Amino acid sequence: MWLSKSPAGPSFKFNVQNISTFDEYKLSGNCLKYGRPILSFDNSFDDPALPHLQLAKELFNHCFNTPKNHPKSKPFFDHVISINYFDEKIWFRHYQILNQEEEKFTAEDDIEKLVLIEIGPRFSMNPIKAFEGSNGGAALW
Repeated sequence: MWLSKSPAGPSFKFNVQNISTFDEYKLSGNCLKYGRPILSFDNSFDDPALPHLQLAKELFNHCFNTPKNHPKSKPFFDHVISINYFDEKIWFRHYQILNQEEEKFTAEDDIEKLVLIEIGPRFSMNPIKAFEGSNGGAALW
């Protein structure tokens, strides 16, 4: 998998492993089309000793966040993308935000009533190389 900030870069190349889809785990959830995600990163992505993860975090933000004031985006968050670094791999998980009692989430809900339901896909990625340009150029890491 490549993450790139177009048109001038930088970019990051990953080897994707352990892909699990919705059907394999019978994950029961769904998020709305054009719903905005909350991107959740663990503390490893802010560690100055791991500069390649800081770059990866910026590229994940660029690729998965909804642009502010996008005409088709919904005015609420209905899912969470969790990105964690463990065992020299980046682990990707995707969850829907739900109210336990009403099967839907509204802005007025108490935080105690909210639950996360995994909706997939889930996979892990091995970082291979970071590049200065878009899908190529000088190696940064």
